[in-house]
Amino acid sequence: MQVKIWEYLIENKRNFDFIFLNRPNIASKYIDFIRQNMYAKIIYYGHDLHYIRLRREYELNGDENALNEFRYYRNLEYSLLYKADVSYYPSFKEVEEIRKTDDTLKVKAINAYMFEEKDIVYRDFSKTKDLLFVGGFAHNPNVDAIKWLHESIMPRIKARNNNINLIVVGSSPTDEVKEICKENGYILKGYVSDEELLQLYNETRIVIAPLRYGAGIKGKIIEAMANGSAIVTTNCGAEGILDAQYFMKIEDEAVAFASEVIKLYDNMEELKKMSIETQKVINKRFTMQAAWNIVKDDFV
Repeated sequence: MQVKIWEYLIENKRNFDFIFLNRPNIASKYIDFIRQNMYAKIIYYGHDLHYIRLRREYELNGDENALNEFRYYRNLEYSLLYKADVSYYPSFKEVEEIRKTDDTLKVKAINAYMFEEKDIVYRDFSKTKDLLFVGGFAHNPNVDAIKWLHESIMPRIKARNNNINLIVVGSSPTDEVKEICKENGYILKGYVSDEELLQLYNETRIVIAPLRYGAGIKGKIIEAMANGSAIVTTNCGAEGILDAQYFMKIEDEAVAFASEVIKLYDNMEELKKMSIETQKVINKRFTMQAAWNIVKDDFV
């Protein structure tokens, strides 16, 4: 016999101390019912502030649809923030943005990515080659990043060192992405297993993330850090990572981005230093214990 979720929640409301909601479109379907009919503390987790990503997309491309979605999501996300008992976001940037709007809202930055602390791996970058781009192409910022990389960055890199190749990893590549890779000799891997991705991190020299818009901390950057990669990205790509400028290269202009890649590519000592520092940051900030230290007082 099928049990409706609403009836189940009512019948078992005394068995819930905490209810954890995420995704604004999903959380908004349940939060009013839970608040009105249950006793549990409501914790909302925002993967990022959707409205910031949409605002940036509009500012970059002038897309009226993005502007309309920006307005919708801003109202929706703040509605959830006001209704929840406490909200978590994966970086301090979202918390700063929310507190600029209303500093009475109870919101915390929590590391969304957690790894077991492990010994530092000292990589030999002389045995690596090429550039690696990682990002699913169902997400528009990744499509835009590949287009910008192809049009404005890779030609400058190739002009300085034609032996540097680009490997592109990501599910659901669009026809446009496929055509760009085919015409320019980029190696399009598409979706890969975790094991193959780890191998690519270990074999490639630099991970690049030329993101021009988006919001929140980027999982692809944290993943690259956890694998001890040297990273060149933009301020958007590095967003939400405290002191990122000390262990990755950050440039927002195409000329400077390409120049940074070229300077770094044959600098084995700098590559090794960056790799060590990223691993240290993961061990210090991105562990289960680090997350628990932030949220433990909310679960009482």
